[in-house]
Amino acid sequence: NIDRCWSLLKKEAKNYSPEEKETVMKLSEKCWVIADDMTTRFEKIAEKTANLYLTFFIINIVLSFLTLLALFLISRRDIQQKLEIQANYDNLTKLLNRYSFIEIYKKLSQNPENFPMSIMILDVDNFKKINDTFGHNTGDIVLKALAQILRKNVRQSDIVARWGGEEFIILSPKTDVKGAVALAEKVKKAVEIYRFPEVGRITVSIGVAEVLPYEDLVSVIKKADKALYEAKKKGKNRVEIYKEDE
Repeated sequence: NIDRCWSLLKKEAKNYSPEEKETVMKLSEKCWVIADDMTTRFEKIAEKTANLYLTFFIINIVLSFLTLLALFLISRRDIQQKLEIQANYDNLTKLLNRYSFIEIYKKLSQNPENFPMSIMILDVDNFKKINDTFGHNTGDIVLKALAQILRKNVRQSDIVARWGGEEFIILSPKTDVKGAVALAEKVKKAVEIYRFPEVGRITVSIGVAEVLPYEDLVSVIKKADKALYEAKKKGKNRVEIYKEDE
């Protein structure tokens, strides 16, 4: 429209005569109105475009912030999980550590619904010889494999932990001594028949004791330790029960 108007104005101006002055002025005014109208329209379009870009810019900033926030929260959660694992699990065997076991025992021993309850301490026979003969790295490999055997042979309700060194501990809620002995025999047999690639076959001795309601863990450990000592004294690779007359 503006091109046509300016072309017509040029043509009129070229053939301009005083008599056509009013016509030329009106045509010129019309062209300026069209030009002004188009300018206004382009300004509005430009403003809308600018607002659109600004909106996209703000959305991108918000999305970037939310992405960074999500990454931060995920990273923080992962760090917390790793710290929790380090605090509660043994670094070598990935079983519960002594501290976690103590806390779990406190809770379970205070609830009468968990009784009868039994505990057992398991010790690798002649483990010092394994370390001396094959080295401590091989000893660690044996402990890791032993931890896997324990996981596979206990029940879901049993609590398994590394007590320290080559000693492991298993807490069995809702299990009397007879049931605990059966479980201990199963574990002992599983270890006995397993061939460790690095050292061949090994054996374990296990001491079993009954847990009384609200009984202090120190007292329970003493009973299980005495039973374990009896198992070692009687030839190793066996399960012994704590008896009051010991």
